[in-house]
Amino acid sequence: MKLRFISSKTANQFFFIANLSEWHFSCRLDYNKAWIKEMGALSNEEKKELAIFSNILQKYGFIYDKNGETKYIGKYFYRYSEKRAWEGLKKNITQKEFLEIKNAFTFFEKRFKKVWDPKELEKRTKILRNLTGNKKWKKLAQHISVLFGGFTPVKEIFVIALLSPLAGEGVTAAGSANIGGDHITYEVPKLKKEGWEYSYSVGILAHEIAHALFSRRIGEKEIARVIKKEDIPSYIKECSMSTISVINEAITESFIPIGYLGQKYMGGDLAPLLLDNSDKGWLGKEKLDYSIVRKYLVWRLYPLAVTYGRQNKTIDEHFIEQAVLSLKNALRNKKTGNR
Repeated sequence: MKLRFISSKTANQFFFIANLSEWHFSCRLDYNKAWIKEMGALSNEEKKELAIFSNILQKYGFIYDKNGETKYIGKYFYRYSEKRAWEGLKKNITQKEFLEIKNAFTFFEKRFKKVWDPKELEKRTKILRNLTGNKKWKKLAQHISVLFGGFTPVKEIFVIALLSPLAGEGVTAAGSANIGGDHITYEVPKLKKEGWEYSYSVGILAHEIAHALFSRRIGEKEIARVIKKEDIPSYIKECSMSTISVINEAITESFIPIGYLGQKYMGGDLAPLLLDNSDKGWLGKEKLDYSIVRKYLVWRLYPLAVTYGRQNKTIDEHFIEQAVLSLKNALRNKKTGNR
């Protein structure tokens, strides 16, 4: 499986504006804080432009059509050249929305230029390209390919590199597999070549690749079927995200970055993060948020992930069922206050 890193100005400009608009709970607020510190506070007019942009993105959201294709507007800017991006977008949204998005790109062009540094992004992605040529990465990639993708090989994954404004201790990469196809986005901060932050960031790259492979095979459709069978709500209020997403993240994270594969391939760097994931003491808390649910599910699924990982067994309906049942148990205990 070959990784092709793509550094696109258009992709980074879309990410910049979309993140500033804070259209979704997954937007990185620490990025916005860093950008505003560098380029100055937003004016009221700029805030109005971002609100318009946010409303359009929310309308299409992270939704899939009946053919399994994402409606997410970001896919055009991440997956295609600038010309093809605008052509594809124009065909799939209203004329008014298209003009409003075009206007936002023009409106925030000067601000974007203040934070956009293609040479720095190239420098950061070069480190990752070199990494993916070593033996340890190749073994990890092969392991992920079998666990999440089955035995049908995927020749190439496109990694859309996004320039993160963060640097320093405790800073790690982030990413997303919401753009569909064989594409993922990867937000690259300024990293040292050692330490847990670097290991975790490598794990995040593997994590997003795993999502992309899983989605190609059974992924969300099978998760949705099991959730329906177990009669769990499609949205969990405390998590601010769909139940499908909660389960999808739990399955993937039980392997990487802090789960079985992270522990196997990253040495001891990530062991403290896993050990800190203990489920003790969370049940019965007054507030049940996603961070608590996430820790609980990874801890519960870890032994099963070890079994599947050691046997090179592809994630199947049984693994998904165990993840869903673990969530069901968590929600039941929350209601009853049992520990």
